This record gives sequence, C-alpha cells and structure tokens, in this order.
Amino acid sequence: MQGKSYHDLFEKQDILLYLVKVSLEDGRSITDDEGLYLNRANSEPIPVNAYAAPIFSKGGQQEGAVIIIRDLSRIKELEGTLRRADRLSMLGTLAGGLAHEIKNPLGGIRGAAQLLSLELDEDSNLQEYTRIMVKEVDRINFIIEELMDLGNPREPEIVDVDLTKILDDIVLLQKEAARSQNIQFKMKLDPSIPPVQGDEDLLTRLFLNLIKNSREAITHDGEVTITTRIVASYHMTGPGRRSSPMVDIII
Repeated sequence: MQGKSYHDLFEKQDILLYLVKVSLEDGRSITDDEGLYLNRANSEPIPVNAYAAPIFSKGGQQEGAVIIIRDLSRIKELEGTLRRADRLSMLGTLAGGLAHEIKNPLGGIRGAAQLLSLELDEDSNLQEYTRIMVKEVDRINFIIEELMDLGNPREPEIVDVDLTKILDDIVLLQKEAARSQNIQFKMKLDPSIPPVQGDEDLLTRLFLNLIKNSREAITHDGEVTITTRIVASYHMTGPGRRSSPMVDIII
C-alpha cells in the first residue's frame, strides 16, 4: 500500500476516512466507539473498531497519522453466545413457572382418562382412545420436564421402538382432528418391519410433526398416505467389467 493516498485505501469506508482526516488535520487522536463493518473482497463484512492518532517527529512536527483497526468478530460471536444464553435462562425461568400451571390440569385429564377406562368394557373400541390419552399426557409432562432443563438437554434413550404402533396411534388421533375437513388417511404399513433402535419420544414427535403438517397442508377433501417398508439400496458407479445401469434393490 506504500505510496497510495488514504483516500484510495479507504475509498468506500467513510468512517475510516473521517478518522484519518481528523487525526491529520486536527493533530489529535480519535476513536470510533460505535464500531463499524469493514468490507472485504469476496467475503462477508467483518465488525471492527478503529483508532487513529497523529504521528509526531522528535521535534514535535506532525509527520502523518496511524490508524489501528481491530477485528471484533470473535468478540461479537461471544456477545451473541451470551445473549442466547441469557434468553435461554429467561425461557427456562418462564418454563419453570408455567410448568406447574400446566401440570395441574394435565393430572386431572390423566386421572379422568383412567377413570373413563375403568367405566368402559374391556373390549370397547374406546379403550384405545383412553390409552392414547394417558400416553399423550405423559408425553406432554415429559416435554415440560425438558423445557425446565433447557441448559442440560437429555441424552436420547435408545430402545426397541415399534414404528407401526407409533404411526397407528398418531393416525388414530389425526383422523379425529381431520374429520371436519373430510381428509382420509391411507395406511400402507409393512407388518414384517421389526422394532428399530431409537428414542421413542423423539421418533413420536418426528412422525407426529410430519403427519400433522401433511394434514394441515390440505384444505379439505384430500388424502394422506403413510407407507412403511424396508429398503436396501445397492449403487454401483465408476468403470466396471460391463456397462450396466446402477441397480436399486428394494425389499
């Protein structure tokens, strides 16, 4: 950069131009307290602060100015992390307060579902609904416990999970929610699928969101199809002994 005017060097940086100009013309130091973003070629702007000061000779004659630019990227990143931590802390406090208010009526709903189950015949179709009600209340309680402990998320609990049972339960409830919209659910579940290893609660949330979003995307008179199958794929690429298309084997 030797031999270039500072006007050329900071052509698109008005604040830096101002700092150097003040330092040169007034012979005083000046700092940009608010911070600014420095544009770089082929890159995102970076946050910086700048300090300009005059340079004097031993005889006290001003010979120029120096400008120091400090990259604040790491500081801004840490500040953002702290802000997010503060928000999480506030959310955790709020969740803790709401949890007690939510858990009380949930306990009543759970108890009512259990009492209703006792009043029904054991072979009644409604028994399945009461079982799901109790299960879903327990799941809500579990989610509340997780909200109360935002800073220490739990490790997934890996167990054998029956995907068919999870999907059956979800669709049973979604059918009722979609009745007024005349939305049909078509189940193509492979009964030969064995239990899979996973966290039952997280998988339930996953499939519930997928099926619920599919239902809500249909205004009326539609159909949601849920299909399960075991897929084994074999892909062959690159040169081989004979020219043949890639092979997909679906079981």
